[in-house]
Amino acid sequence: MINKFLHIGFENYVNHEEVYLISDWGTDRLRRELKRKNIEKNSEGVWNACGNKEVRSIVVMKNGTIIASALKSETLVSRYVEMTKGGFVK
Repeated sequence: MINKFLHIGFENYVNHEEVYLISDWGTDRLRRELKRKNIEKNSEGVWNACGNKEVRSIVVMKNGTIIASALKSETLVSRYVEMTKGGFVK
């Protein structure tokens, strides 16, 4: 059985089948889009999984929930790719 949960840092996990987008927090395009939609880090629908660390990436779920992570987007994408191949990465 394949593990369905992607480790996004600080013992927080998301169902990898529900991930819509993983993006670097520092991209201007992402920040403009969030600003256009009036979405801030502490808005309703945004979940902070950073453990009091700096936000480095976001995970957007298929239901629209935005999750802020302290891990780099490259790390999350690498874990996601490993999971979809049937492995487990922590």
